[in-house]
Amino acid sequence: MAIKRYTPKYKKLSRFRQALWFEDALKIRGFRKQKWEDAKKSYFPRRYKFFDQDKSAYTGSKDFEDERLIRLKKVYKFLLIDKQRFQRYYGSGRYRYYQVKALARKSFKLAKNTEATPVKSAMILLENRLQNLLYHLRFAQSLMDARRLIKSNSFKVSGELTQNCSYLIKQSDIVSLDPMRLPDIVARYLLHTNTLYYFLGKKRRRKLIFRKKLTFSHSVILNNSSQFYDSIRVQIEDLKESRQLKI
Repeated sequence: MAIKRYTPKYKKLSRFRQALWFEDALKIRGFRKQKWEDAKKSYFPRRYKFFDQDKSAYTGSKDFEDERLIRLKKVYKFLLIDKQRFQRYYGSGRYRYYQVKALARKSFKLAKNTEATPVKSAMILLENRLQNLLYHLRFAQSLMDARRLIKSNSFKVSGELTQNCSYLIKQSDIVSLDPMRLPDIVARYLLHTNTLYYFLGKKRRRKLIFRKKLTFSHSVILNNSSQFYDSIRVQIEDLKESRQLKI
């Protein structure tokens, strides 16, 4: 029996010709080989073109039946691609057809009880899950990373440990971190949310104010913000003195 090999995410996105995650988009942009030059144009189109179902497909034949058949094939192709993109983004390929149908039923029921449309109610059910909440709060780089943290018992919901990635968060729920994993998760949060940085060298290496140092036992956050602001203050004072001398 052959072992199923692991395929990276950016290779799975080659079917859709679109970079769904920001991290993979940066990775694909950094490829320098010649085979990726043409692929970059399809991964990053200038404008996303939606398929208009009201218009029929252009055909060489004037026969109405041929035109209708080609149009149906074209509609099915684009709708299938949109469904696969949805499954890949929200479920990383784990969403099955019956799960999508169950989500559609729940969204229609929620739309009847509220004033929201079925599409908006479906987005509410998806975005209120625990893994999506951690991803939007920048505690995880991607939905797969958030799912990995939840499975490792790193988060509690209202004081109880949960490994359910699709747990629906309510307004009264409180999400707390595990004290043992707190330094590592906070360090990753600071690295991905801090916007004060500058570039050095030709490779434009990023140097952050908050720097993470890994040790054998635990991770420590080294705060260099005091040195950074002291250097800025000294530069401002030097500029003021130079202007006064010129006057």
